Amino acid sequence: MGVAVISLEEALDYRLVGPNLRASGIDWDLRRDEPYSVYGDLEFNVPAGVAEIGELGDCYSRYWIRILEMEQSVRILRQCIEKMPEGSYWNRSKKKLKVEPGEFYVRTEAPRGELGFYLISKGGPKPHRLKIMTGSFAAMSIVEAVASGLMVADLVALIASLDVVAPEVDR
Repeated sequence: MGVAVISLEEALDYRLVGPNLRASGIDWDLRRDEPYSVYGDLEFNVPAGVAEIGELGDCYSRYWIRILEMEQSVRILRQCIEKMPEGSYWNRSKKKLKVEPGEFYVRTEAPRGELGFYLISKGGPKPHRLKIMTGSFAAMSIVEAVASGLMVADLVALIASLDVVAPEVDR
């Protein structure tokens, strides 16, 4: 508690997403605020940091937001199971996907925040260019700024609380 505090302003300046953004007090979730797929038909809460224990935006806030999000994930799963229609869900189609020529950006709310895909297509089954933005990439950008003056043990807590997955950073 009280370690590696990321203010609301810093979270926005460094373009944090998902739980790292919400732990600093910003109430934003793509599934609720710009619903896609079935999310518009589901009821769930979006936990945002309130500093009940510790400080808003600290390591503990980031940890606690993830605990609260697990509870909401179970709530979402239960609703999906209830609403799932009867029948087979196996796609036996051998049809190849073909993307029309153009530029596309698609984003979803993933466990570490917004997961975005920017695709440039010339038409056909393979992209001309593909860029992927992950929550881990966004989170790593703030480590240097927040780590200044921390003890080594606190640095470990900072990186763990940001929930960085190294292979996600290099996309």
